[in-house]
Amino acid sequence: MSSNRFFVFGLCLGLCLVFGAAFAPAAQAQGLAGYNCIQNLSNSEFKTSSAASLASACKSNEIWQLSVVSGTQSYCVKNQSNGQYLMNKATKLASECNSNDEYWNITQVSYQGETVYCVQNVGNSQYLTSSASQLSDSCGQQQYWRVYNPNWLCIQNQGNTQYLENHATQMADTCVNQGTWWTKTPVTGQTSTYCVENIDNQKFLTSSASSLASNCSTSNQWWVITGTSGTCMKNYATGQYLTNKASSMSSTCDSTNQYWNLTGANYSLISSN
Repeated sequence: MSSNRFFVFGLCLGLCLVFGAAFAPAAQAQGLAGYNCIQNLSNSEFKTSSAASLASACKSNEIWQLSVVSGTQSYCVKNQSNGQYLMNKATKLASECNSNDEYWNITQVSYQGETVYCVQNVGNSQYLTSSASQLSDSCGQQQYWRVYNPNWLCIQNQGNTQYLENHATQMADTCVNQGTWWTKTPVTGQTSTYCVENIDNQKFLTSSASSLASNCSTSNQWWVITGTSGTCMKNYATGQYLTNKASSMSSTCDSTNQYWNLTGANYSLISSN
């Protein structure tokens, strides 16, 4: 009888743990502090520096700095371009973050295999939603947000120390704004092969050194990049390499003229541009 009692007790305890885990509230999101894009899941638009609207792309005005409020798990959410904060009046931003009206709880949710977030104001318990001009009393699909660092890059030539920029036939001496910042997106089904897109004009590096492309739909816009320091950037279609002469390509990659360093963009520079 004693062993049966222990079996029943163990079974009950196990079931309680299973059901408790299944119905437990979603956990507060951890590790989101830093610079992020905030994209609505239902319409794919981004929170931007104008509180009353959303943006179709994540550029400088759409970068938000999330910082943890001391002693809490809540966040201040500051737009990097204008220095103002999200608050619980949907069409306004605040100049400071020092009360529950500007504090936000960001809760992790799993939706169709993707990690997304509910963003809830501490002061009025309402959520950011797909309409910029209002907040929501609950959090469903229209209130789910992707919160992520966009991983913008500076691409610097080792030979002349200049940077790729959004004008194909010239290079820049510094990498301080979205004209010289790029994203590197993997090409599906290919190894170490990427689309390389400029943040400012949303155009892509292509096999013609004197121009940029409006999309990345063929192998002419694909680049084989195997590293981040002293790496070659080889066009998939032509087999030629980016070089430090902006208006031409190279048939070989055997000197610093064709070696490139890919480093993270400095988002803190956005407010000074």
